[in-house]
Amino acid sequence: MTEEVSNANVLMPVGTGTILNDDGGTQNTRTTVNVQPATIAEGDSGTKVMEFPISLNQTSTVPITINVATKDGSAKIGVDYLSPANTHTIPAGRMNDTLVVPVLGDLTHEPTETFSVKLSAVPGSDIVFNSRKFIGTINDNDPVPTIIVTSLVSVNENQGTGLFQISLSNPTSERASVNFEFASGTAETPGDFRGRRGKVKFDPGQLIDSLGPAIVNDNLPEATETFTILLTDSRGAVLNTSGLVGTMRIIDDD
Repeated sequence: MTEEVSNANVLMPVGTGTILNDDGGTQNTRTTVNVQPATIAEGDSGTKVMEFPISLNQTSTVPITINVATKDGSAKIGVDYLSPANTHTIPAGRMNDTLVVPVLGDLTHEPTETFSVKLSAVPGSDIVFNSRKFIGTINDNDPVPTIIVTSLVSVNENQGTGLFQISLSNPTSERASVNFEFASGTAETPGDFRGRRGKVKFDPGQLIDSLGPAIVNDNLPEATETFTILLTDSRGAVLNTSGLVGTMRIIDDD
């Protein structure tokens, strides 16, 4: 038996369904950019890439672009490292990335050097940073230079001055020095040469210096004579045991 309903309103029931997110994050949370400091050993030439690890607290459906700027510390731009690109973009969907800065190689001994990288958000982006400034550290790979003196120098008696060459094995960014002392042999002071002791100073980057005593020109016929120079007490460089002593030979002109 069928009954018809007329002159009545039928109400449709309404229900609410809730979907819970189980993907480890809260919807609409601002994206946080985490950047870690970086350290690298410099090379002897060309460039090496310093890599700063970047991580996000969540993926983004759109690329994230950040502004990048560097500031010199003890490391100088154009000398120790090169400027990176002004902006860095993290592709959509990626939670890890790398910011790179080229580091210049050289043969100069120098202390550990640092520079800083500063990040900022581009206009309109909704991101935060764990730190807006972080440090890049460059470890030197070049040895402390050694100091040596010319092993043998010949000079004519009438030449006036005889010069020993003092040299460093490689450049250094710091000042270096070494003490020296002349010692008589068959040539004696003050009759054959004049000078006792002193100090040689190297400016940063300087490799060679010369020094020598005045040679006495007399009218006496005599055999070829010699005296020596001894290097001691270096600073900013080390003494080479095979290059501590040099000999000067005075050739008579009478």
